[in-house]
Amino acid sequence: ISPLGSVTKKNQDSTAYNWTGNKTANGNWPVLGICAVHRKKDIGGSGNSPVIPFGTTLKTDKDIWLPDGVGYKSSFNVDDTGSGPKKTDYWIDIYYSKDTKAAINYGVVKLSYTYST
Repeated sequence: ISPLGSVTKKNQDSTAYNWTGNKTANGNWPVLGICAVHRKKDIGGSGNSPVIPFGTTLKTDKDIWLPDGVGYKSSFNVDDTGSGPKKTDYWIDIYYSKDTKAAINYGVVKLSYTYST
């Protein structure tokens, strides 16, 4: 059960993505600790807005290792969108900077997370 005013998404896909040289969909330069989510149109809705609003902090049910000396984190800020083909509706894509090998090795990990509404 989630606390009042919070939402839990269970058993969702998570992946990792790398630096593209572009700003995020929210207009910021990407930094370790952010993630991307689907756009509403990717899961049957309409529009390019994210399924979870930009600026929302997601708290994962497991610690996730990040490269570049960051270490383990369990909270990520929504700051980007992605298509995540064939992924769960509330998939998250965790930013891994330029460490392509680490992002590939991350693969697809099932996790649950909670956020405030």
